[in-house]
Amino acid sequence: MSKTDEIFLFDKNLIFIDEIYKDQDDLFDTIGSRLHELGYAKETLTDALRAREIKYPTGLQTESIPIAVPHADEEHVEKEGIAIIRPRIPVSFGEMACENSKIDALLIFLLLLKKGDKHVECLEMLLTMTQDTCMIKRLMEADGPEEVYGIIENQYLKQNT
Repeated sequence: MSKTDEIFLFDKNLIFIDEIYKDQDDLFDTIGSRLHELGYAKETLTDALRAREIKYPTGLQTESIPIAVPHADEEHVEKEGIAIIRPRIPVSFGEMACENSKIDALLIFLLLLKKGDKHVECLEMLLTMTQDTCMIKRLMEADGPEEVYGIIENQYLKQNT
């Protein structure tokens, strides 16, 4: 497995489209529970996401849209993956490196990583992907998880060939 293959951690089962979350807590509760049921996370993930998000906000205004990249420490992860969440209504996140500033995330990439050194690589990959405004537009208009996965897979292959 090549280094670039090691960071392609997307899975069609980890794509959640057009669901409504009352707030960030509801999103973490809902997605955390699903990730646990799918074998990707321990029951402790939800609380770990909340605690980390308070200490280190993950909202980011990219060139194309506001995103969030929440994650928790590796002891809360059973299997590596990247969940893609496109809520029907934006979810508020604290802005990365901007105290007391919020963004309304339209796309959320929840990182489930076991090795701390992958975090930076995954973040770089996601930031590169989100700079492609055409790809983001297609992601935002995609009809379901299969289509989202195809768009992400094509973009990743384009970046790494």
